[in-house]
Parts: sequence; C-alpha cells; structure tokens
Amino acid sequence: MQPHLISGDRVIVARRPSRYARGEVVVLTRTDLPEQAIKRIAAVAGDRCPGGPGVIPPGHVFVLGDNLRASVDSRHFGAVPQERVTGRMIRRLT
Repeated sequence: MQPHLISGDRVIVARRPSRYARGEVVVLTRTDLPEQAIKRIAAVAGDRCPGGPGVIPPGHVFVLGDNLRASVDSRHFGAVPQERVTGRMIRRLT
C-alpha cells in the first residue's frame, strides 16, 4: 500500500476552517520542533479518546500519523488545541 503523502509532495491547504472532521488530513504546528507536521484527525471534541480513557476536550483534536509505527502523534503528546492546527488539506498536487 502506498502512503497518502510522501516527502516532497505539495498540498493545497484551507487555512483555519471553522470545523474539523474525523479522517481529514491537517497541518499543525508542533511545540517541540520548528517545522509543521501533517497528521490525520482520528477524533474531535466530544469523541472518546482512541486507545485510552476519557473524552477529547472542546477545542481540541486527536491526530494520528498514517505510519502508526513511526509516527509521533497524539498518542505521545495528547490532544492538540485547534489553535495549533494551521489548516486542512484540500488536495495533493502531483
């Protein structure tokens, strides 16, 4: 199976939409690194936390990388405040 995105791909991003949905690919800023990350939303506010207890708080999303074995994502740093989400991927340019 081919990855959805590979290094060097270019994408079109809608800046800060008002709502996010499960399954959308988003660009977010990371507090631990200067670059941005591209992740998929696995849960939105009010959803049960995937693989753990609790519920995603209002104004947050739970993100996962498509390569679960190697991805650093919400399993490591928790739910992400929507203010750190730069935008939603509209499409990949080939």
